[in-house]
Amino acid sequence: MSGYETQTETSTAAEQVCHADDATATVQRQSLAGADYATGQAALSPTSAAPVQRKIGVRQARGMGVVHSLGGWIKLFASHYNLAPELVGCIVMHESQARERQELGGGAVADAAERVEAGIRGDSASIGIGQMQVGVAKQTAKNHPEIRGTGSVTDDLLSRRTACRYVAARLADLRSQLRAYLKSQGATLSADAENDMIALGYNIGWNSLRDRNLKDTSFGADIPARVAHIRKVSNYLKLTTAYLPTVKALLQ
Repeated sequence: MSGYETQTETSTAAEQVCHADDATATVQRQSLAGADYATGQAALSPTSAAPVQRKIGVRQARGMGVVHSLGGWIKLFASHYNLAPELVGCIVMHESQARERQELGGGAVADAAERVEAGIRGDSASIGIGQMQVGVAKQTAKNHPEIRGTGSVTDDLLSRRTACRYVAARLADLRSQLRAYLKSQGATLSADAENDMIALGYNIGWNSLRDRNLKDTSFGADIPARVAHIRKVSNYLKLTTAYLPTVKALLQ
């Protein structure tokens, strides 16, 4: 009981810091669109700005802005579920750049359009900064009642902060499923390989990850070999892991 109370107090203190950071981050992310790589990095993390590598587009700049604005919450939720914050951050950065959201500016207009989409497509609609399917979110909320906001699941997914917590909870569920399967097969993975498979599972779902990837003998003789192959050829992993240095800097 004392451990639970201490954890609650620590979490509350961390949340207060996150709330205080929200307003500043909101102002800072508005200046990112159109910035080059070095300018964006320097503005967000002056002590770890990377050298100029390439120009970044508006979509990526917005993704950077989302991660920066939610940085405190990403770290808090990652800690709650014992996840690497960079894993949560890479998912948020990539998914928040979904083309349909960015074509509508990625803000209130995009949220309104996705609310309509959820009304039409129901559980199959992928919405919010995490681009999580409504049906997946409902199951995640059943597994983790603590993530629910005050409205509907659609409201939750269209709230940046709450959606971030859904992402973390979903990643935690995928990790549990992956570890249980690996144990049943007598297999082990490195921490990096495990995180990559969790990230891929977020994109394609656990059943597809297991049945169409981890069980596919054409990918290798055993699970570690198959995972090594998947990590080399997966476009989703190439996209998400490419953000790792940027996300690390944004979360400092």
